[in-house]
Amino acid sequence: MSEAVIVGLITAGSAIVCQVILALSGRAAARKENAENQRLITYRLDQLEQKVTAHNNVIERTYKLERDSEIIKEKLSSASHRIADLEKRPGHI
Repeated sequence: MSEAVIVGLITAGSAIVCQVILALSGRAAARKENAENQRLITYRLDQLEQKVTAHNNVIERTYKLERDSEIIKEKLSSASHRIADLEKRPGHI
């Protein structure tokens, strides 16, 4: 074989080895980046779940307060009617 053919084969082999190394390192970097992205997504979902839970707790407390407010209004109305009835009775001062 001529010297030029041997040099060409060595150059081609070196180029192929370099491309394989670059491809493997690129995949490793992509896997690392995907893992980091997955951790970030998981963290953000956890934070969102905590916010939703806090919001739901506020909604439940608001519902309870509204229900209690209606009960108090009903009791106040009933007490007002009873007072009015007592005031209408004869012998009231």
